[in-house]
Amino acid sequence: MNLAAMTPRNDLASTQYCLADPGKEYLVYLPEGGEVTVDLTAASRTLAVEWFNPRTGAAVGRRHQQSHTCTSVRFRVPAAQSLGIAHMRRCAIRSPCRQRGCARIL
Repeated sequence: MNLAAMTPRNDLASTQYCLADPGKEYLVYLPEGGEVTVDLTAASRTLAVEWFNPRTGAAVGRRHQQSHTCTSVRFRVPAAQSLGIAHMRRCAIRSPCRQRGCARIL
C-alpha cells in the first residue's frame, strides 16, 4: 500500500472516505458497513480488492474486480463485518471487462 502516493479523494466514494492514486490504488472506509459505490473511471485495468477489518487489522476477503469500461462499482462489506476498509490496487490481470452496467456488488 503506497499511502505516500495517495491523496484525499472523498469525491470518489459514496461514503466520502477515500484516499486514492486514481487508476492505481484506492483505500475506502465504510464506517457503518453496508455498501459503497466507488468511481473507477481512471482505472483501465483489473483491480485486486482486499477487505480489512479496521478493529483487528485482519484481512477478511480478497478478489479481483474488472474495471476496463466501468465508471463506478458497488462494493459490499463481507458478511459478519459491521465496518470495513477496502483496498483496491491495479494488478497484472488484463482480462477484458465482461460486465454490463458495471455495477456489480461484491
